[in-house]
Amino acid sequence: MTGGANGSISMVNSEVPIHQYILTESPYADTFDSISVRSLPQTDFTDVETLVIPYKTNQEILHSERRRLAEYVETGGTILAFGDAFRQWLPGGTWHPVEFDYTWWRRGESLELEIIEPAHPLFANVSRDAYLWHYHGRFDPPADATPLLAAPEGVIMYEQSLGTGNLLATTLDPLHHLGEGAITNPIDTTSALECILDWAGSRGSTGR
Repeated sequence: MTGGANGSISMVNSEVPIHQYILTESPYADTFDSISVRSLPQTDFTDVETLVIPYKTNQEILHSERRRLAEYVETGGTILAFGDAFRQWLPGGTWHPVEFDYTWWRRGESLELEIIEPAHPLFANVSRDAYLWHYHGRFDPPADATPLLAAPEGVIMYEQSLGTGNLLATTLDPLHHLGEGAITNPIDTTSALECILDWAGSRGSTGR
């Protein structure tokens, strides 16, 4: 897994309990440097190779900083966006809510997810099962994006190249499971998270 040395991986922190747990107590506490969402307008992204935007990040601030976030990617940065995006801050992508039954796993059921690009590095070392947990909405990806994962309602993960950088947007929320202090269903979400972080590290090493 790629580490956070020299500020290379930073996580936007809205100071909600989930974010605080991830940054101080979780197994990934030493992986991420913290950037307060309130200081985002003044943040210098020069040394940030990967910027993680977790579920429950303040959407109003993300929306107000959408141009700077797009510029960060265009100049070689990598953004990992998890969860919902009910304010339009993603460059060109549109998020839509979906109805979802979070108790599917208690009934012994599974999710009908489709890997659209099975040759993508995110799926090279894990099975589809690593991505089988609840999701928060769907996307209309930008025309120049590559859809990677879909649910019956539509695309839930896509990759987009902007300038010399990259954006990975997904409505999955692996950090939310960590932030709750324990995995809340029998699915091992950390396998997918590890793949995502490794992919981001490989992109960051050539992007900035």
